Amino acid sequence: MSGENRENPRKSEAPSTANPAFEIGQALNGDAFGPGGVLLLARGRTIRTQAQLERLRQEGIGSSMPCGFSSDRCVISGNTALGADVRCRLEDEFSGPLLHAPDVEQEPVAPEIPYAEEIVTAQAVRRRTLEQVGRVVSALQRNEPVDFGDIRSTAQSVLDSLQRNERALLSLLQLQTRDAYTFTHSVNCCVLSIIIAQRVGLSNRVLPISVGALLHDIGKMHLPSSIIRKSDILTPKEWDRIYRHPALGVEIVRRLGGGDSRFCSLEGIAHHHERLDGSGYPRNLNGDSIALEGRIVAVADVYDAMTSDRTYREAISAPSAAQWIHENAGVLFDPACVDALIDSVGVFPIGSLVRLNTGAFAIVVKGNRHRPLRPIILVVSDEAEQPLADPELLDLAETADTASKTSIVSLEDASAIGIDIEILLSSVDEENLLHLEIDRQATAVAPVHLDALA
Repeated sequence: MSGENRENPRKSEAPSTANPAFEIGQALNGDAFGPGGVLLLARGRTIRTQAQLERLRQEGIGSSMPCGFSSDRCVISGNTALGADVRCRLEDEFSGPLLHAPDVEQEPVAPEIPYAEEIVTAQAVRRRTLEQVGRVVSALQRNEPVDFGDIRSTAQSVLDSLQRNERALLSLLQLQTRDAYTFTHSVNCCVLSIIIAQRVGLSNRVLPISVGALLHDIGKMHLPSSIIRKSDILTPKEWDRIYRHPALGVEIVRRLGGGDSRFCSLEGIAHHHERLDGSGYPRNLNGDSIALEGRIVAVADVYDAMTSDRTYREAISAPSAAQWIHENAGVLFDPACVDALIDSVGVFPIGSLVRLNTGAFAIVVKGNRHRPLRPIILVVSDEAEQPLADPELLDLAETADTASKTSIVSLEDASAIGIDIEILLSSVDEENLLHLEIDRQATAVAPVHLDALA
């Protein structure tokens, strides 16, 4: 469990149209959900701050609202097809460069290790990290000792793999296991937090941040499976237990010997559910009172939670999750952290199988910070869906302003179609990819900053 984490409730229930007047001090008689099904305030909880009150009013959601998606704001929820209206909304949302891009972009460089080699190591690192998280949780539940040094070594191995070839571990983020969600989510948050931290200038804090991200949900280890796997709305008492998990996580990590900030970012654990507008929990912190480490883990946590299958709902598509998080940059989430996420993961994550408007299949190879909807892709079939003997590496940004504009129209299930993503990504020549990136940077639009739009 994570995110808010009945963060994307069941789609079978229609939202209420009721919108009673909210007041500070009012206890909700139902769970209040915002766009994308993100929990705003749980049933039985009291509206305590002006920020909570304003957020409920702005979203126009009734206090008795049952689980449900806000269909006009959360695009392609549970639907992989990008209709014309959805594409227009995404184009509008991501039409410009990122708002917090650096003044001078670094020239693209080849990775230390080719993807074809690093993917084998990355798979082993991911497997060992999943096992490590499982061992830690199991040992704590049995009151057995845990070696905090082993946890740090595991986080370091994740960091090392990303430094050798970032695309390898990023391409594995989509491997979800519902039954082992807690462990998978912890590993994915670790990967994403490292990427975000590096891009927002915290390279000197990456290792403790990665440890904190890996353990950010450790406070939930004593929650019964009846709460974690519950498909119905949680009771106020159950929500109270959920709300306490960040503080409990900090206590647990301190007992393990991770209280030194050089070893683990306790702020990443304590603040990962706080929101910039003060509507988060457990302390309703706002703005700069939320540590940057917490803001980093918050973005990683929400993105992975929204794009993962859960026992009580299916995953939201990556473009939909990216759009919702982008819309809430500066409101709920740190804008620089959001930009870092989109810059690294992209609207269409690395390893995604997509269908083009030509009818062909392609695999997303690399994102595009200036035009997130136009990544570098590997075209793997012809228009009749027949495999290509020689897949073509194509930068969709090059076709953006041409008459024969090529675009992505849907996300597809590679396993259902019988396409081996790993083998095809491994076939990409790193040198050719590097040349495409260098050519793109030479013709890219200059970054636009937030101050320039004020």
